[in-house]
Amino acid sequence: PPERVILQDFIAAGDVAKAYERLQSWYRAHASHAQPHPEMLEVLGSLRQQGIAITLFTGRAMDSTRLLLETHDLDPYFDAVIAGDSPVQPKPSGEGVTALLQAVQCRAQRCLVVGDSPLDLLAARQAGAHAIGVSWFPGRTVAQLQPPTLSSPRDLLPFLTAG
Repeated sequence: PPERVILQDFIAAGDVAKAYERLQSWYRAHASHAQPHPEMLEVLGSLRQQGIAITLFTGRAMDSTRLLLETHDLDPYFDAVIAGDSPVQPKPSGEGVTALLQAVQCRAQRCLVVGDSPLDLLAARQAGAHAIGVSWFPGRTVAQLQPPTLSSPRDLLPFLTAG
């Protein structure tokens, strides 16, 4: 869930806005510490060169999502972004995937959702898209994901070709 929703579970309702602003301030001060995988720019660049649409569906709020994308110069790679505070049902609903497909005018059968959690893969399947699990994030285990599961961003390239 987005940060505001998480804060609502721990903080009095009247204090959520102030706590959220403090959290965003902390994110701004520390965004550069969250580094993308070393292979990610290469992979995103390759997909962009091939003309493949790239979208992002995250549970994180749009404020912090945009901050991270801009801090790491990733925003030009994404054609559309849906965050946890966007007006769609959260994962595992396929509504966000469907909205992204519409935004880039792609049929679900031609889409591959790359996810690091079972919720990502369920959302893909609900939308009628293909899904693949990844395990390249430290501390993440995806044993519960259905194969194939990839351990490196470069492993995606054979699955993704324009045309």
